[in-house]
Amino acid sequence: MAKKSTAKNGHVHSEVKKTAQESIFCDACKWLKTQDRETLLKKLTPEEKKTVLKAVLNDFKIIKGQQYISQVVEYNGQMYRSNFLAKINDICFKYNIYPKF
Repeated sequence: MAKKSTAKNGHVHSEVKKTAQESIFCDACKWLKTQDRETLLKKLTPEEKKTVLKAVLNDFKIIKGQQYISQVVEYNGQMYRSNFLAKINDICFKYNIYPKF
C-alpha cells in the first residue's frame, strides 16, 4: 500500500485509486529519474528492479490501463494534485529518494 502522503509535512485531502484512461505523468517517477540508475539498481530487491525497469520502459509514465494513486495534498497553504504508481512511491520512500522539506 502506498504511503499516505508524498509530502512529509503536507496534509492529504483525498487519495483515490484510479485506472489510467490515457498515459499520464507519474510524479513519483520524476524523483526516481534524478537517481543514478546503476547505484539505485544495486540497492533494490529483484521485485523492485522489475518495477523500476518497467517504469523506464514506459518512459516514467503511467500507461493507459495501469492502476495509480491520485492524491490532493495541502502543503504550505497550497493545494497540489499528485498522480503516482504506488510501487514507485513505495520505492521512493524506502530509499529516501523524495527531497527533504
